[in-house]
Amino acid sequence: MRTNGNNDEVMKVMYSPLAIDKTDSQTPKASLLALSTLQERVQCWIDNNLNLSALRHTCLYADSQGEAHIELPLYQWCLDYFVRLGQHVYFGELLDQIDPGLPAAFLEFDEVIWKMLYQYPSFLSHDMSKPRPLIIVALKRYFKIPRDKRANGATWLINSMEDEAKAPGIDDDNLALVLFHLYFAINTNTRKTVFWLLTYLVHNPSLLESYRQETGPAFSGQDLVYPLYTQDPANCPQVDAIWHETLRLSSWSASVRLIKENTIIGGKLMSRGNRVLVLHRLLHFDESIFGENTHAFRPERWQKENLARSPP
Repeated sequence: MRTNGNNDEVMKVMYSPLAIDKTDSQTPKASLLALSTLQERVQCWIDNNLNLSALRHTCLYADSQGEAHIELPLYQWCLDYFVRLGQHVYFGELLDQIDPGLPAAFLEFDEVIWKMLYQYPSFLSHDMSKPRPLIIVALKRYFKIPRDKRANGATWLINSMEDEAKAPGIDDDNLALVLFHLYFAINTNTRKTVFWLLTYLVHNPSLLESYRQETGPAFSGQDLVYPLYTQDPANCPQVDAIWHETLRLSSWSASVRLIKENTIIGGKLMSRGNRVLVLHRLLHFDESIFGENTHAFRPERWQKENLARSPP
């Protein structure tokens, strides 16, 4: 947060303990209802935008198109559509009206965000410093507009974070920076995971056919009528295995941990007070857990009992 521009006072407020008399906005019931709303918004947006007419109108980067087809670069399409989907689902229509070029600016920024994280000197970071303020300015303008005037308003998460930030006195400038992190989190992983999932399916026709067969009962014609059906491994074991195998191969998550006590790992002394970077991806290629050929896409490895829940 400090690297992105929030001052120490804002960080102190954001990480202070919650009061014991929180409202219902913090309860599991409220968040559960919000997830249902999110799913409805996602499905509605996809229904409206995943058709030839909409694709022709919005995908100006199409390689070719005809009366009954359109050819798109898959990676670029996944980036574009899923950033716009995430923005619409969480913030409603207004953010797009404020700046229609916001998704493109975010994608430009995301390619070089490492320059911000590693605090590259400004004269080497013009490609990062140019799109970043566009996003923050759009968010500032968004939160200056009264909530009742925000078309198809923000979802529960955005409204709750806005309320919680403003209650202790965080101003609109710092609020935009705080919510910038959420905008980044919403739009970072999903689009890339979708790309790899589609890529593996296209390159494995038999898996694609199994995927279609298992998800078939969730549809009535072209309409998805039972979305929760596809999320149940009992109904769609192959879909579940394909999903986990895609996550295993495409995930690049890492985390930082503070060493609380002197610790020896693998003969190396980890001194108290230092930090360690944990690269979780390395664990995904452990043959003692996932079997042979861990660099190959093999969904069948997830048939191993409880592998997704509790690797041995």
